[in-house]
Formats: sequence, C-alpha cells, structure tokens
Amino acid sequence: FVTCRPERRGSCLLLCGDFNGVGCPSGYSCQSNGCGSECFNTSFVQPAGCAPFECESRCSLGYKRDSNGCQYCECDYSAIQISPAEDLRHHDDFRVAASWDFCVPDIQFERDGIPGPKPSFLFGNLKEFVGVDPLQKFVQLTKKYGKVFGYFEGLTPSVVVSDPVLIEQILVKHFNSFDGRPISYPLLHGPETLWLQNINGAVWKQQRDALAPVFKATSIAKILPRIQTTADSYVKNLERARKEHPHGFDIRDINQQYSLDSFMSTVFDMDLDFLPSEDKTLFLQYMLAAHYSASPENPLCGLSPGVYPSLAPVFRLLDRPHKRLTEQFSRRLSDYISTETPKVFKSRDVSGLLHHLLSAHVTHHDLAKNNNSVHVPLTEDEVKGQMMGLVGGGVGTALSALHYCTHCLALHQDVQRKVREEVDEVCGGDFSQDISLDDVYRMEYLDMFINETLRHYPVAPGVARTCAEDCVVGGFQFRKGTVLRLLGSTQYMDPEIFPEPEAFRPERFSKEEREKRHAYSWFPFGSGPRMCVARRLGLLQVKMALVRLVQHFEVRTSDHTHDPLPSALRPFLTPTADVHVRLVSRDK
Repeated sequence: FVTCRPERRGSCLLLCGDFNGVGCPSGYSCQSNGCGSECFNTSFVQPAGCAPFECESRCSLGYKRDSNGCQYCECDYSAIQISPAEDLRHHDDFRVAASWDFCVPDIQFERDGIPGPKPSFLFGNLKEFVGVDPLQKFVQLTKKYGKVFGYFEGLTPSVVVSDPVLIEQILVKHFNSFDGRPISYPLLHGPETLWLQNINGAVWKQQRDALAPVFKATSIAKILPRIQTTADSYVKNLERARKEHPHGFDIRDINQQYSLDSFMSTVFDMDLDFLPSEDKTLFLQYMLAAHYSASPENPLCGLSPGVYPSLAPVFRLLDRPHKRLTEQFSRRLSDYISTETPKVFKSRDVSGLLHHLLSAHVTHHDLAKNNNSVHVPLTEDEVKGQMMGLVGGGVGTALSALHYCTHCLALHQDVQRKVREEVDEVCGGDFSQDISLDDVYRMEYLDMFINETLRHYPVAPGVARTCAEDCVVGGFQFRKGTVLRLLGSTQYMDPEIFPEPEAFRPERFSKEEREKRHAYSWFPFGSGPRMCVARRLGLLQVKMALVRLVQHFEVRTSDHTHDPLPSALRPFLTPTADVHVRLVSRDK
C-alpha cells in the first residue's frame, strides 16, 4: 500500500484486498510494490487513441472517463465508495499497520526532536483524554511540552502547534505541503462523502470554486432580507417565551429554530410559510444526527478515527440512525432539486445557494482533446453533498456561537449596555426598520463582543491539516501523513498573548489591541485557502439575531444560569446545559 524505503522492506507485511485477507474483487489482481500489495483494475481496456496515464492507487477503483471513454487521472470518489471492505484498504492507518513502526510509534517524534507524552502500544495517547476536557488537556500539555509537541491518536501521529508564526507558515506560506484535512466526520453516508470539509485535492478545489461565489458580500446582500424576516420571527418567539416564563427559560430551542429557519430560507431558497412541518423536523433530526455521529461522545466515532480509521466502514454499518436520516434527507433534497431546477433556467436571478449550485460548473481536463478544459455542471450528488454539508457542518457552529453570545450578554450587563448603545446609535429608535449590511459593518463593538465570546468559548478551537510530504517548516521536521492540530484555544488563554485571559473584555479586540498581537494568534474561522467558506453568512445570522435581541429586550441571568456554561465538543464546542436567561421587555 505504500512505497517503503529499501531498508524497511524486510519488515513489511504483504497484504492484498480487504482487511480479512479475502483478496481483490472480481476483475482486479494483486500487484506487489515491495511493501504491501495493491488491487489494480485488469478488466478495463482503454479505447484506441487514449493517452497513457498513471494514477495514484487511491483512484484504481474509480477512474474518471472523458467524452471519448478514455480513463484519466482524476478520482471518481463516488465509484470508490463501493463497499466497506474496499474503502478499508485505502486509509493511511491501515498502511501504517503493515509496517513494524506501529510497534514503536514514538520513534518518529524522538528521531525528529519533537517532544511529547510517551504513547502506549496500539492506543497511543488516547487514554490520557478519557474523561477529561480535551481543550484543557491540550492547554496542560502545551504548558508542559511547549508550543509544538507530538502525540498519537491511536496509530496516527499528530503534532499540536500553538505558535502563531508557525501556524501562518503552515496555513498560508506552505499550504501546498498541508493542503489536506484529516477525517473529521468518519461516519459518512452517500452524498456526505462530498462535503467540502471531507474532500481534498483537485476535487476540493473544484467544489470550493463552485461554492465560494454565493458567500461573497454581493451575494450575501441579496439574501439579507430573508435573514431579517427570520430575525423578526425570532423576536416574536422570544416575546412569547418571555410572557410564558417571566422568571427565565432555556433559550436554546428558540435559537435553534432561528438558525435552521435562517439557513433553510437563505441557503435552500425555501419559503418557510409554505414549508411542511415534517420537512422542518427532518432538517432538525438530520442536523442533530450528523453532529452526534462525529462527536467524541459517540462510541463509534470515538473509536473509529482515534484508533483505527480503517475500521470506519465497519462502524458505518452500525451507524444506523444517522444513515437512515441521511437517506431520508437525501431523497427530500432530490425531490426539491427536481422541482427547483426548471426555475433556475427560467430566471437570471441566482440568489440562494441551491440556485447557484444548480447553475454552477466545474472544470475538468479532457485528455482526449489535448488536455483542454471542459466545463460541466455539478452532479446531483455534488449539489446534495454541499447542501448537506452546510446543514450537518455549518448550521451548528453558528448556532453554538449564538448560544454563547446570549449567555455572555446575560452575564456581563456592562458589556450588554455598550452593545445596545451602539445598536441604537446605528439603527435609530425604530426597532422595526430594516438593517442594511452597511449598518451591520458599522457595529464595531458588536464585533468585539462576538470575538471575546468566541475567545472564552471557542466553537472551532482550531484547524487540522494533513502533511502531504516530508518537509521542514520553521525548523521542525514534519513527516508525510502526520496530522497537524493548529490550535487557537491554547493561545486564547495564554496571558502572554491575552493579558488577564479570564476577564471578559471585548476591548481587547479593538483595532489598536489587535495590532499588538500576531495575526495568527486569533483565527476563529481558520485561515488560508481552506478558511471557512460560509463564515460571512454564519456571522451575519448571529449578528442579526443579536441586534434584534438587544433592541427589544434586556437579557439578564436567572436563578438557573450557569457560570461558566458547561460545554463539550460535538464535534464543535457546544453547550451541554441549559442556556438559561431572563428577558425584560425594553418598552416596559
């Protein structure tokens, strides 16, 4: 499965086919490469006139074909997902298991001079994270071993980086050496395998190029009225809850309804007034199932990516509730796409994400036509994959940010007063008037408040990248296949970067204070080419909700308000307890 260095070939295990040694599927044969073996397609014959080609072994089960029937080197990932057994063969950790190195996993970091805790056989350092807050554990390990240290997630070598200078080099200057992302959602079904956050290489670039235009400022401006409409409904729901529970209530359900309604309206172009309640229920159930499937609290997910990613196909068979909801959601999206497609080609106004994706094209290279570029529309699975990715991986982060912001408004009345004064100054006294993008961009203190909230409760504690090649960056040797955990959360509580880190002080994100810090000591949405593509939309939804909230209510604590708010990674940071607040109407 890998091309081993000559000195290691003697210790390799020759393996071929699936994990149980059954062998290659029909039409394939084993070919040894000196360290393991691979299954190659022996049944397909290229048509006359096709150019010769060589592809990575990952593509051997799913080559693309051009208009003349010639195979060319671009993986057809939908074809690769033919069975759990075949998918099993291609994961890096299974390749590592074919080498003697897995018996002494810490030899890599010792050789490269990277400090870190000593791993145990087979499980690496996973036992150290059992029953503890992983973010606090990373802070402790950073204090002990420094801003760059190594540990093992099962058999997977991982390096934690908390140095902003090195983080910038990895994310931007040396992006080509770290352009891939490790598996963050290991239990995927159907179109979920095409989520933007789950793909790499040329496929990722094509999909991002198709998705990015809808999140530009000009596109966001077109859907702003829809966000305002859902924000007005948000206020009505809050007023109803205030009257029913004058002493306080858990605001999470109302925040959740707002976030889902906002995404369904802006991203899916759905008219909420005519949307059946069962559709809303399906959206919610699918989102929650997708979150739980990737949560460390899920035993299947906890074992699969940490110890043996190669066993993910086996665990996918056991991931039945998530799979069932994925299939239902996929069928509903297919029905909706078939209804909306004719509208796209009749109208020139492409506003929402769905309409944009249906009219978008990606670029392929046709080798039979002198490698000329050809533009083809996205497939239905690609469209569904990106839409499902926003529900399963996008709604939750914005929702968690809104939870934490409402919680911090209640706890810090002086900060809430400053937020409200700015909102009143920008928007005036008429709470019902529309809010423009310019109005939102003028609210600098609101920005500072949100940033300070995310510093205390980092919804996305960091980003992960996979090393694509052996390289030296910032004086550190990184080996191909190593996972890099680039953490912001360890920096956010560093008194050398943020003095008095326990204090809640939005002013630390003023322009003057930001200029005193390295730019990469703060990256709540990632950075570089793989920065969160939907960050503008997510932030705008949070800001619109907060603006309407402070316009109509004073947010106060109740007898049941937690401080601090219990939280867990699911897979992003989210509250595990009630976000209990008490609302007082401003007009009273």
